[in-house]
Amino acid sequence: ARDVFRDSYQERLLDAGLPTDERFGQTMMALAEDGNVRGYATFVDSRAAAYLYCPIHQGVVSYSYLGNRPEYERLSRGTVLLWLAIEDLFKEARHRMFDFTEGGDADRHSQKRLFSTSSVPCADIYFLRRNARNLFLVLSHTGVEWLSESIGDLLDRMGIKRRVKRWARRFRSSMDTDSASAAEAEADLTNEE
Repeated sequence: ARDVFRDSYQERLLDAGLPTDERFGQTMMALAEDGNVRGYATFVDSRAAAYLYCPIHQGVVSYSYLGNRPEYERLSRGTVLLWLAIEDLFKEARHRMFDFTEGGDADRHSQKRLFSTSSVPCADIYFLRRNARNLFLVLSHTGVEWLSESIGDLLDRMGIKRRVKRWARRFRSSMDTDSASAAEAEADLTNEE
């Protein structure tokens, strides 16, 4: 999972990959000792293609961390992994529910739509003081969200959204590599001094 998560867009673009800190590892081990965690991975030619980490609390299995290697996108690696995980959980026949967790609408999260039997509306609600600064922040956020969705919809209608996303991932990856190389060069210079 660690190899996949370093390459996944969840880690690179969202900083939402599988945590690497010691506390997370200890929590995972404690859950595993009590049988309250499941981990799944799919492989392509002996190379991990996707992982799914699911803690269990009071019979509810949570879809907590998912990572996919971008180069296997055409194989629907995340969908296949989720299918196999749900199949495995059904065989256990001991859990009350699989919680896909919050996020997105049915059209944009086809795995959730494909595998779920129902949904529960949820929301993050913020109470803000009524002032010019907060009004500006809320309207700016709304405008950026609208612009992002509009551009995504336009690229989708033009049939180039996937290519643009792949290009953006490669660009981001090259920027990360350049940043890492620059940091290494700077460290080498500092060590020479």
